[in-house]
Amino acid sequence: LHKRPISTLIYGGAIRWNRVFYAAGIWFFFTIIMEGINYALHPEAYEIVLKPVPFLIGVVVSLLLIPIQTSFEEICFRGWLMQGIGSLGAMRFIPLLITGILFGFMHFANPEVAHYGLLKMMFYYISFGTFLGLITVLSNGLELALGLHAANNLYGSIVMTFTSSALQTNTIFRSPDPDINLMIIVSTVAMVAVFFIFKNKFKFSAISSLVEV
Repeated sequence: LHKRPISTLIYGGAIRWNRVFYAAGIWFFFTIIMEGINYALHPEAYEIVLKPVPFLIGVVVSLLLIPIQTSFEEICFRGWLMQGIGSLGAMRFIPLLITGILFGFMHFANPEVAHYGLLKMMFYYISFGTFLGLITVLSNGLELALGLHAANNLYGSIVMTFTSSALQTNTIFRSPDPDINLMIIVSTVAMVAVFFIFKNKFKFSAISSLVEV
């Protein structure tokens, strides 16, 4: 449609795969830390539901399909839409905010919204989408968002799920009803921590660059 390779929506040159895997590893690590905090405060909310054969089948299916799902979302929102809106002459923070909000409302029909409430879940989805956009803009590429988003969803499909989750898979642990307020707080703290790790590791361009056209 646009007569350009899809790879140019990810990065201007060769895709930096080391960034994809680094971001995935860092976010997976922080997710485990967050889960540990939740468990320490609410151990009664966890149950082991591991069924070895269905679990292993689920792992294979998740590793094959989840990266496709998350990559499509990233290429669409943080790639195509963000670049498209930016090409209209808007300052860089405007496409960042617009795509973050659109990403949030794309999850409007998720069962978590009905269970925990619109405001709480929209805050979570929009903040997560904006965070992914921020690291995309400041790293001048989509690789960090691709790895982080894939790790986030793989964790939910392989390690831990909960009753109202959109991902109902054969995980190791399940929680009937986790503390959503605590989840939002620790997720926000994790996003801030990971941002500064990425900033130091990859020498992000200045925050002031967000006002550039």
